[in-house]
Amino acid sequence: VETRDLHRTLPNLKHVMVDCKGSDKITVLLDVLYQHKGKQAIVFCNTVASCRAAEHAVREAGLTAQGYHGEINSIQRRENIDAFKNNKFNLLVCTDLASRGLDMPTVDHVVMFDFPLNPIDFLHRSGRTARMGRHGLVTSILTKGDRVLATAIERAILTNMPLDQLSSRKQDYGDRGKLHHMTKVGRRKAAKAPKNKRGNNHSRTPKAEKESTSFNPRKAGFKKIGRRHST
Repeated sequence: VETRDLHRTLPNLKHVMVDCKGSDKITVLLDVLYQHKGKQAIVFCNTVASCRAAEHAVREAGLTAQGYHGEINSIQRRENIDAFKNNKFNLLVCTDLASRGLDMPTVDHVVMFDFPLNPIDFLHRSGRTARMGRHGLVTSILTKGDRVLATAIERAILTNMPLDQLSSRKQDYGDRGKLHHMTKVGRRKAAKAPKNKRGNNHSRTPKAEKESTSFNPRKAGFKKIGRRHST
């Protein structure tokens, strides 16, 4: 049975998108985690290698964390999940192995250290928080290659459109692309939104999105953290 909310993010979720250089991702990750220190959080990575690197960086920074991926044996994974649920540590660094099928109702924060490659994974990862009526936060760390899909997801959230058919290919949103209608719908809905004064509670959207005046990120709770630069 399909419902109106199928393939949409939950209304009690706040989304933050942070645009940065690839070389700054670890720095941004640590900044994000320290801003929300003490909250139970899941950090998602696309590969085992990335998962290990992020876990190592988090531990080196003095935060308590455990990993969860396919190269950890099933017994140890189960122990890590049980310890996480029992608040013996509050950061779980994982691959998409933890994006579905696990019951973790008290997760406050999902961090996408690596942005997902498709919208379904975005939905499953986001769904690890804001469960059972609780409020949740999803922070996505973006680099150049993530911006097309991230912009499309942002537009879909702002206009309450389903995410499942979105694409990471720029040409799909062009005049002859299969998703050109997404841009038209977004512009139509955004035109009705009242203008707000400039404030801090908005996202840092990808460059292509910033060139458009069609969308108001505040409507969906997007927030600007700011771009980080290497020192």
